Amino acid sequence: MAKRPGRPTGTSCAREALIKEATRFFLSKPYDKVSTRKIAESACVDVALIRYYFGNKAGFFEATVRENAAPIIANLRQAIQDGKVETLNDAVEAFYKVMSVGPNLPSLIFRCMMLDSQDQQRQAVEKLFHDIILPLQQMLFARLQEKGVLRDDIDPELARMSFF
Repeated sequence: MAKRPGRPTGTSCAREALIKEATRFFLSKPYDKVSTRKIAESACVDVALIRYYFGNKAGFFEATVRENAAPIIANLRQAIQDGKVETLNDAVEAFYKVMSVGPNLPSLIFRCMMLDSQDQQRQAVEKLFHDIILPLQQMLFARLQEKGVLRDDIDPELARMSFF
């Protein structure tokens, strides 16, 4: 029986399948060479679901980056909140430990940041950094200053910029 067109009914794994396939496609090809139709076909879903879930290709790409970043960010935030990050060494260890949860993200970020500053992919990654990662870094360095790892006369924002 063929799937009916329109919004998914009940519980659907379509969004997750699209993100999984999009990750694979965006890692293997430049953004402009990735076909949303091919992603949908590979995910065994109707291409119209991309517009339904993500709006357009740019929104789809941004959601793919955010979904890949989500477990890393959640784990790092939890490590900071739980007090497991007491030193700069702890920060580096926590960063690499949580990066193993989302091994595709560094490749995707690197690929995007090598693009022109006006490129949609790069702008999506920069938006992710501004919206999510920057506040997390600020929280980390404020915590390090509270713990006395950073001297009181050191600006946590300048320390953050020199560290990352």
